[in-house]
Amino acid sequence: MKKILLILIVLFVIIGVILASNPGQDLQKGIEKKDAKAVKKAVDELVKQNDEKAYNELIKCLNSLGESPDHDMYMTILTGIARLTEASVVSKIASFIIANKNKNVGKDLLSAIKSNRSVSAVPLLSVILKKGDYLMQLEAIHQLGSIYAKESIEALIDYLKRLKNEEKELIKSATKALECLTSIKDVRDRDWWIEWWEKNKNKSPGELVKPKGGAAQIESVRDYRDMKGIETLPQEKVLVVRNDRCDNHYQGDRNYDKIQEVLEKLGIPHTVVGKSQIEDDSFDWDDKWAMIFNCNFFEDLCCGKECGPGDSVIGARTRGCVKSGVAGYDHMTHNTKLSDKTIKKITRFVETGGYLFTEDLNIREIVVRAFKGIVTDTKEIEDRTVKIMPAPGAALHPYLKYVFEAPPSSEPEISSDGSTGETRSVKPGEYRADAEWKIDNGSPDIKVLKPDIVTILIISPELRKVKKGKVEDEGAVAVTWGYSAQGVVISGDKANPYVSPPGGRVLHVMSHFGKQRSKLDEFALQNLILNFLIELNERRPRAGKPK
Repeated sequence: MKKILLILIVLFVIIGVILASNPGQDLQKGIEKKDAKAVKKAVDELVKQNDEKAYNELIKCLNSLGESPDHDMYMTILTGIARLTEASVVSKIASFIIANKNKNVGKDLLSAIKSNRSVSAVPLLSVILKKGDYLMQLEAIHQLGSIYAKESIEALIDYLKRLKNEEKELIKSATKALECLTSIKDVRDRDWWIEWWEKNKNKSPGELVKPKGGAAQIESVRDYRDMKGIETLPQEKVLVVRNDRCDNHYQGDRNYDKIQEVLEKLGIPHTVVGKSQIEDDSFDWDDKWAMIFNCNFFEDLCCGKECGPGDSVIGARTRGCVKSGVAGYDHMTHNTKLSDKTIKKITRFVETGGYLFTEDLNIREIVVRAFKGIVTDTKEIEDRTVKIMPAPGAALHPYLKYVFEAPPSSEPEISSDGSTGETRSVKPGEYRADAEWKIDNGSPDIKVLKPDIVTILIISPELRKVKKGKVEDEGAVAVTWGYSAQGVVISGDKANPYVSPPGGRVLHVMSHFGKQRSKLDEFALQNLILNFLIELNERRPRAGKPK
């Protein structure tokens, strides 16, 4: 009798726990209360459940977010869906992505699949290779190159067999992924890989899959990314422009950043020039491919020998001079603002294929003057560090490759099956939900005036503002667009970013490129500018001088 009573008590406890725990309801409540922690906890519970019921709950809650969702919750739910590994669920996820391939949610969910580095993701990615658009196929190839399994090799070989000879970029990407999986280097010939597979397909995974081990210490993204080709950029074609107009004065050079040091870390050939050089009438604009501007304080400021900040606050980054009111004292006051003539030359430079990178105060000195009516700023942001994410629908943009992915940290493990569910990423591939961006005091925000032609790449949910279901501020942190003599063009063709429209590109970021707090966040920005210059090197739109 006592045994029966004990069994009944245990059963009641188990039933009570089951009834009390309903992660689907908890998730919906968390969304309604805008409680990010509750949402994450519920999503984690549904991921552990890992079945069709969990998938249906996640999809239902995803759809309930509406047209202008809280992007933090949106990405939490997407990564939760991506972490499900049960075979029937993975098939449903693949169908959902294809059904929504022309919508932001389809693109963003595919990108979030990075959160599943187990072999269970291979069938899904194989479906994308068959039915996805060009950008989706590139993303699927990229992800397969980070899943160290024999199944990944087979999926890529089957894909290579279907490709046409003229699909050179896809062939190149697929063979590069095979190199990552096998450590067989510098073989970009499709037929060679197909023949190699026929000879080796009966070998064990351990004999075929030989990933390169993680670097002992990673100092820059070049320690884990394929840099082949970028070193061929002619040094004299890529310019970093710094302020040199204060070099002979006493209060520093006014440069808030030194992007040349970032390029040196990456091994990217470049030449540093001063503002005074590009202002000179003899400067040859037609001979340059990319111009990267360091942010500098370009407005009036004292540069005298004994000048310095006093007590009176003038702006976010300036104070009245300690020598104010001293009769006869030479403050050497001047500004370093680029002339209208040079601004017109910058516009012409981009129109004819030039690539322009700007940051922070450059939006006021250069961007709004050279590209009127496209973007502007509306306010200055106080010193803070904010969470950043891919903008809705931008996750597959080529400029964001590796930006939100974890770098390698140790020896990659070879996958043999997907039964273990969650996996720990040790290769570039897993989505980084902890990426941050340091904003210096007085950094101008980014207000997009022409959303139809500007691609918002990166946003911060902490800067984003939604009122009554309408987005008032996208919280843009990085934006890009194309520009040509024929008019404004979208940055990158929608079907194939490497078959680009005429003209050049502009990439602008909020605050300063080289002042991020952690190495991981520094890597995010390194990848951003590297992708920008890789596209330049692929296109080389100014290899012939414009007429």
